[in-house]
Amino acid sequence: IQKSIKNIQVFHDNEDQRQFAVAKFEEGDHAKVALYEIRRIEKFSGRIKFKENELQFLFCNEGKYRRLMNVKMAEKANMVLQLIDTPTNTQQKVILYGMHPNTTRQSIMDQIREFNPSKIKFIENEQHSSEFQVAEVQFNNLLDAQRVVKKMNQKLIDGVVIRAFIDGNIMQYNKQTSNLPLINTSSSSQTIPLIQQPSIIIKNISNTTQEQNIRNILPNIQLTHISFQPDLDSATGARIAVVEFKDSSSASQAQKRINGTFQFGKTLQAEILQPVLQTNSSYAQSLSEEVISRSVFIGGVPHNVSRQEIFDAFQEPKPNRVQMGELKQKQEFAGYFYAVFQSIEEREQILNKMNRQIRLQGKIFHMKRFGEKEDDSDANNNTKSEDSKSISQSNKLRISNLPRNVTSEQLKDAFKQFGEV
Repeated sequence: IQKSIKNIQVFHDNEDQRQFAVAKFEEGDHAKVALYEIRRIEKFSGRIKFKENELQFLFCNEGKYRRLMNVKMAEKANMVLQLIDTPTNTQQKVILYGMHPNTTRQSIMDQIREFNPSKIKFIENEQHSSEFQVAEVQFNNLLDAQRVVKKMNQKLIDGVVIRAFIDGNIMQYNKQTSNLPLINTSSSSQTIPLIQQPSIIIKNISNTTQEQNIRNILPNIQLTHISFQPDLDSATGARIAVVEFKDSSSASQAQKRINGTFQFGKTLQAEILQPVLQTNSSYAQSLSEEVISRSVFIGGVPHNVSRQEIFDAFQEPKPNRVQMGELKQKQEFAGYFYAVFQSIEEREQILNKMNRQIRLQGKIFHMKRFGEKEDDSDANNNTKSEDSKSISQSNKLRISNLPRNVTSEQLKDAFKQFGEV
């Protein structure tokens, strides 16, 4: 039975001050077998106890599970979710949650036009309006609403992974006053502390995030210091948190636990920061070795390919983020992207699964480990500087999807008829 459990989620009932868990199984029959075994044990030995409390085991239907998840997400976002009873067969509403502040109604419509939404409106959200948006989309039938949830949930839009969910009832968000003060991050003179201990950087945090919020995510991990600084990669004044630990194993454990956690309407991103003396101008470089170790490089990408297209083109497991390459001397597109995965194992899995190839706008592009050199030294010397330049120059031609055994000499011979190579 244990092997067939997909995951276990814990929920908290504010009214009864109790906790309960939902165990999801690979197949519905496994859940039935599990409940049958539990009933058999209870028949001979009585109710199963945990910490002197009797446990009650029941089936959890899909509607109940969705309601639990919706309430839990609202609580994490410091908001109150009010469920209003409505007649059956009424218009269904899908909540698109955690969208970028610049995402427009038209952007949403472009994504879901095929499902014929009847109305799109943004929910008033004064407290978090500068950090994320919540949209309510109405449909005339439940099937279209369910299809939209399937397409839009955990979709990357405008650089942010959003959430989509639906409930049998109409949902209404009530503003909840927060007693957490906003922290001013407008100063450009701040520097990231001189890091002497193993640390992690947490990105995509809310401006209302406080030290205790981070400690709550890491209850059993000993940390020595937490500081907040401006995110140098952000153009919107976002912040990062630098968390220091006594040893590297604690930092690694914290990075895995925080990465992907949903807090205050944002999906957190955590990266290992090795012990190093650093300032604002160099903190990103200190991340490079760890990030590169789990990244995939895609070169020769046309200017009109977006990060969303690349994200969608990946099979599972999807990357944590897709980053656009920039020229070192100028802030402009360099003709390449890199995708950062959760771990080295996931990166290797996707390279093997997709045979190091990714299809973008009908064309095949080659993928490789970020920083990986070509097998042929001549080819490496000729292309070493090309990955960081735009491919728009007229005297160069990039050829993708070549067999691995093709050599530079074979290519030269093939192109002799067109001129000197």
